[in-house]
Amino acid sequence: MTVSALLDILQITKQSLSRVLGQLVREGYINQDKGPQDRRQRLLSLTEKGREMERQLTADQRARFARAYRAAGAEAVEGFRQVMLGLLSRDEDKGRFNQPDGTPR
Repeated sequence: MTVSALLDILQITKQSLSRVLGQLVREGYINQDKGPQDRRQRLLSLTEKGREMERQLTADQRARFARAYRAAGAEAVEGFRQVMLGLLSRDEDKGRFNQPDGTPR
C-alpha cells in the first residue's frame, strides 16, 4: 500500500501520520520501500512482526464484536449497521459494505 492510499483511507494529513508511521517502522512492524517506477513513492507493508500484531488485534476485535452482537440481538445489530453506514460521507464508501447486487452484507 502506498502512503497516499493510506492517507486517503484514514482521511488524515501527512503530518498526522508521520510520527506514528515512523514509530511503527522503527519498532519493526512496517517496512517502507521506494516505488519501483517512482522513487518518491513510499510503499508500506507489514513485517512478520506487524502481521502477527494485526492477526492478534483482529482476532480480539472479532471476539469482542461477536460477544456484543450476541448480547444485543439481531434487531439492534441491524440498527447499529444502519447508523454506521449513515456516518460514511461518500456513497462509494457505503458500496464497500454491500454485496455486488447492492443488497447489504
